Amino acid sequence: MMIFGLCGGKPGKILFYYVAFIVVDFIVGIIAFWMEKEDYKKLWYIIPQRFVWRQLMYYVLFKSIRKAVKGELNTWGTVKRTGNVKVKTG
Repeated sequence: MMIFGLCGGKPGKILFYYVAFIVVDFIVGIIAFWMEKEDYKKLWYIIPQRFVWRQLMYYVLFKSIRKAVKGELNTWGTVKRTGNVKVKTG
């Protein structure tokens, strides 16, 4: 939606709100890292998370909703059991 908004009439306004959102997210992250006494270097993972992880989660969410609407079951799949595992002793 952000890309569509940038192509619209007020791209500066959309960029301002997006940057404000990132700054607030970063501040909340800093507070969380401070409370958990974590290494602040890991905080930089918030930025790629915005562009990769969340998009992946949206894909999974919409795929799940589509399956639910169609009435399909969602399973983990099956593993073919062969019985040929050998156990080391000693």
